[in-house]
Amino acid sequence: MALTIVAVAASAAIFMVVGALAASVTDSDAVGGTAWLVGTGVMTWWLIRVYRRRSAERRARVPTRGRWAEAERLRETQRRSAEQHARQQQTDRAERSSAINAALARRDKSLSARDAPSAHGAPTLFAVDRTASAVRTEALQDYLSAHVLDPRGHFICSSAHSCKTSALSRPGTAFLEAQGHSVGPAYDLATEAGAPYRVLVIPMEVGGSNPENHHRTMNQRTRDILASGELPFRARNPHMKGVTFALRLAFGLPVDDDQAEYLHFTDGTTAQLFSCFAMTNLLMCSAVATGTMSSRSTRVMRANCSRHMATTVDILQPTLVISQGAQLDQPLRTALGVTRVLSPNLSECERNGHRFFWASLYHPTRNWSALSHPYLRDTVIPTIEEARARALTLP
Repeated sequence: MALTIVAVAASAAIFMVVGALAASVTDSDAVGGTAWLVGTGVMTWWLIRVYRRRSAERRARVPTRGRWAEAERLRETQRRSAEQHARQQQTDRAERSSAINAALARRDKSLSARDAPSAHGAPTLFAVDRTASAVRTEALQDYLSAHVLDPRGHFICSSAHSCKTSALSRPGTAFLEAQGHSVGPAYDLATEAGAPYRVLVIPMEVGGSNPENHHRTMNQRTRDILASGELPFRARNPHMKGVTFALRLAFGLPVDDDQAEYLHFTDGTTAQLFSCFAMTNLLMCSAVATGTMSSRSTRVMRANCSRHMATTVDILQPTLVISQGAQLDQPLRTALGVTRVLSPNLSECERNGHRFFWASLYHPTRNWSALSHPYLRDTVIPTIEEARARALTLP
């Protein structure tokens, strides 16, 4: 602005000087006066032009009263949105903290019941019927001998061709046939009041690509499971650590106590946990990436083996079923005969008049093989505790 005024003043001065020179040369006051007027007019014109330009610039930069109001409303809206977001975050943190604290409280309540009835009033002693366990084991072996692997070691399953074809269509796949089930010698339990209590764990498959892990009888498979129970907890693989947690919870033992490995029976005897449950994989055979533990089971295999699982459940008549693996849900929903969904992870089931409860969980290897896993605290513990409480009320 200052430079502009200087320039205009200089221009007007030039006109004035020119007018004065012209007047002296021509000796005419009229010429000098005209030049002076021209100079003054030029200065006035430039000043008006500069004033208008600067005013326009100020109007462009400075909002009108309406614009100020709009800007203020926008700032107020942003401020309220930020406050609402902060309140929502605080609420979410409080809810998460409350949920975690509630889960921890449930766990602590369970863990404190080491030698006393659980929070659900369940007994600490069970009656064991080893004869009934042996009868069920023999009945299941008879079924498998007639429909899966005959006594001569021949793989006779009617779905063998379709299952193998579906699996081996993918290069680099190993298919291990007839890997058997496990039923512990102390599987058949009951409460002191006489209510039956039988725990069945259902993983997807035995897995592994060891060629020796095929054409296995029930006796062989049961020995494998019992041998795993003889290992210290820390020496067990991640899957069997998860199974250990599940059994501690199912039998009302403290989940974080590595010494909580035995059940006490009313006849004065004891048994290690792995003797007190059954493990029957959904798949009688395993499809894995050759040389690895990576599963390549197919939908065809899962559908075909569902009928074997349904018969297995009819023979074993569990009161509490714990499945391990998200892909098990669909085939088991039919095989187990779900009658009522109690929560996303718990259902009531019935087959041929036999009622039981099913806890559906992810596989422990990646989700709950250690006490530090949130899934164990937030889902596994409350789900199995509720399933156990309900199962213990069955007649």
